[in-house]
Order: sequence, then structure tokens, then C-alpha cells
Amino acid sequence: MVAPQSPFDSKHKLREFMTVSLEGIVDLMNSLAHPKRLEMLIFMIGGDNVTFKGLQEKTELQKSALAHHLSVLTDKSLIEKKEKGIYQITIDGDDLLEKIAHSFLESKLREQKRLERLLQLIGKTSPYINQEVSKMGKEKEILKIVQLPKLRVVSFHAKDSKTPEEEAWTMLENWAKSKDMFNRPDIHQIYGFNNPDPTKEQPLYGYEFWITVNDDFEVESGKTVKSFDGGLYAVMSCGGVENITPTWGKLVERVSESKYTLVKTHQWLEHHVDPHNTDLNTFVLDLYAPISE
Repeated sequence: MVAPQSPFDSKHKLREFMTVSLEGIVDLMNSLAHPKRLEMLIFMIGGDNVTFKGLQEKTELQKSALAHHLSVLTDKSLIEKKEKGIYQITIDGDDLLEKIAHSFLESKLREQKRLERLLQLIGKTSPYINQEVSKMGKEKEILKIVQLPKLRVVSFHAKDSKTPEEEAWTMLENWAKSKDMFNRPDIHQIYGFNNPDPTKEQPLYGYEFWITVNDDFEVESGKTVKSFDGGLYAVMSCGGVENITPTWGKLVERVSESKYTLVKTHQWLEHHVDPHNTDLNTFVLDLYAPISE
């Protein structure tokens, strides 16, 4: 994504312009201050006509509330009313969303670099940060190349089940929450994988979860503790259970177009980024494909 060229050739001119335009800028920002209005505008990206009914189904707003939000966006020329009950995003609205998205992305990248520098100062690494970020493939999707360190993990394994993920997660959740481990995902990372995979002949399969623990963490008798040697991975993120399989496909395709090679020497993994989010439609996974150069 290429940053748009600024019309201001000095900070002085920028300050002057914003000072004179302060009231209008605040008014414009207020038009997007309500999450429902921003959600509506995002829904219209692409320029297709949308109906009042469609927006009501998307936002679950009452008619009066929806009409108010549409009026605010229309007054600011972010959307336009094409005909009765039909709306479309304007060029101004589309341009504003792209600039917001670009600014947000850039801020997150700077935040990652700052965290990387801080970790380097104290001599620490993290699988989130100790990575080479590169662009690979025709669609230029960003992959993270991660050197996963050696891990000590506690294992929770459900087998011969139609829903082994749920069963294994329940076991892990009951144990980890009792030790307040979900509130320290930087220390106690959660990885999962099929074990064994389902087949056409055998629909029952298994799923194993790992939660990482430090070497000095005392694990009571009866729990399975394992040591994982780590390895090099290509990583891609996905949100929602319905996107797991398509994202795995994209990840394998991007690796095949890169200088890396998929290997079977270390475990394929699904990293559960936020253990508190168990909503199947919104939870986030980092998919780890084992690779070598």
C-alpha cells in the first residue's frame, strides 16, 4: 500500500490548515464516532447499492435509529441516497475509509517495531516479534516467518470423537483458568493440532492442545508435560472457524511460491491468539506451517 502524497509541504501549513478547519474536522470525525455508523460505511465499501432493509439486517438497529445514522452520514457526504431506500458510499466516504485503514495499519507496524526494539534491549525474544516479515506470492499477502523456540508444554488430548477440539479445549480451559494462565498469553501460549487427522473412512478423530509453561513452572502429577524442539514456520492469521481451511490453503500456496519448502520434520500448529475469545465466528488463529529454506 502506497502512502498518499500530502498536500502540505510543511508542518506549519498543516497546523494552520487544521486550526482554521478545526470545527469542520471535529464534525467529520464525530460522524464516524459511533461504531454503527462506521460499520455501515464499511459495509458499503465497493460502491454497490445497499437497501435500508439490508442495512437494518446488518446493524440490527431500529428503523428510527438507522434513519438517524444514515442522515448523519449523508449530511457529511460520506454516503448518498440514490433513490428511496437505496444508499451508496461516495468517493469521499471510500477515500476516507482507505486513509483510516492505512493510518491504522502503519501505526500497528510502528508499534511492532517499537516492541521489537524494547525486547532486544532486554535480550528477550518472542515468536510474535522474532520474525522476518516478507511479502510472497502473486497477491502480496504478508506472511510472518517465525523461528519458534524450544517449548515446554502441558498437553490436553481428546481422541475418537466428532468434536475433539471442544473436548480438549474444555480440559485445557478448566486447568489453565484455575491458575490464571489465560491472563498471560505472552507466557502461556496455546497451540493446537489434529491428532490424528479425520479420514473419509474414519470420521472420528483427535485434537491436541498445548499450553506453554516456563521450565520452573510446577505441573502437578497426572498432567502430561512435553518438550517441543520448535522450528521454522510460515505463519498466516485468520478469523473465525469458517476461514481456517481456506487460510491453510492460501498459506500453503504462498509458501510454494516462495524460497521456502514445506516439511514434515516439525508439527503443524494452530496458535490461539486470545484464549478469552471462544466465539467461533470471531476468534483469531495464527496458522503455523513448518518450513525449511
